[in-house]
Amino acid sequence: MLTIDKYAYQNRLIDWSPRLKGLLWLIGMVLAFQPIQLIKVALIIGVAGWTLYVARMSFHQYIKWFYAILPFILLSIIGIIFTMSSDPHAIYYPVRLFGNYFGVSVACYRRGCG
Repeated sequence: MLTIDKYAYQNRLIDWSPRLKGLLWLIGMVLAFQPIQLIKVALIIGVAGWTLYVARMSFHQYIKWFYAILPFILLSIIGIIFTMSSDPHAIYYPVRLFGNYFGVSVACYRRGCG
């Protein structure tokens, strides 16, 4: 049996109604798409803690699940934060590169990149 299957079949929610699980998922999705950043941070922390409790797993095992996607997350963050522009005033601390300017976008810095 795979490790993830063990957590799926031996967790604390095994006897819960599928409708209740679906309702909790729906509430979580609605909260995740709210524009308030504090709600999103609280949801991430809450879901991580709840997962550790429900699945009876260690924090180390939980983090190991993210090793495969970590490079994609880091590359995405770099791609969102840094940008190139032909206008040096649109970039904080512009670095000239291939005839354009590379750096953190002024718009991204002021409004947030999310």
